[in-house]
Amino acid sequence: TGDGNVGIGMSPAYRLDICGTMRSKEWIVEDFTGCDFVFDEQYKRMNYEEKEKWFKEKKHLPGIAPAKVSDANGMKAGETLSGIIMNTEENSLDIIDLYKQIQELKKQNEILRNKIKKMELY
Repeated sequence: TGDGNVGIGMSPAYRLDICGTMRSKEWIVEDFTGCDFVFDEQYKRMNYEEKEKWFKEKKHLPGIAPAKVSDANGMKAGETLSGIIMNTEENSLDIIDLYKQIQELKKQNEILRNKIKKMELY
């Protein structure tokens, strides 16, 4: 069009509008917010109770638009990727924390087993 917008299979409302499937070798999203902040020691992750409450109330992951918003307005790739990465990184840290708790419980369990065995000997 005369305003610089390009439409493939449709009249463009954006710089590039495509009506149909698009294929490419690479796709670079420049307006993207990284999520390494979740590894900062001062960053406060939601605990499991807070996450459960979030899911029950909002019905979607933190940092990702709810379905009704993306259904109505489309999915913003940079924003959605950022939310997915943030949730994945937080889940990874949660898994590490849970693993440490399991290891501690195993140690405590072994101590208790040994105490019970000693009691049985008497």
